[in-house]
Amino acid sequence: MAGESARQCGPCIFGLGAIAETTRRVAAGGAASGDLDNLARWARQIVGRGACHHPDGAAGLLQGALSVFAAEFHLHQHDRRCSQPTYAARRLR
Repeated sequence: MAGESARQCGPCIFGLGAIAETTRRVAAGGAASGDLDNLARWARQIVGRGACHHPDGAAGLLQGALSVFAAEFHLHQHDRRCSQPTYAARRLR
């Protein structure tokens, strides 16, 4: 959603960009120790601060993913692996 923003306000320019980059890093197995905490904090901080509701929607999606897939995010950050080996193998092709 960072790439789809109008880039008219700080939450879209900086907040969604940071969220996108950090999420990519976690997914790739290169997460820093505080990345999941940062994602959760940023998702709370950008709600209601944008010029429109685009960052609110992105924050809601992120909060939902962090909640529903908490175990998966934990595996990616701490064990640097995916719980689905077939998916991980497909990604490498």
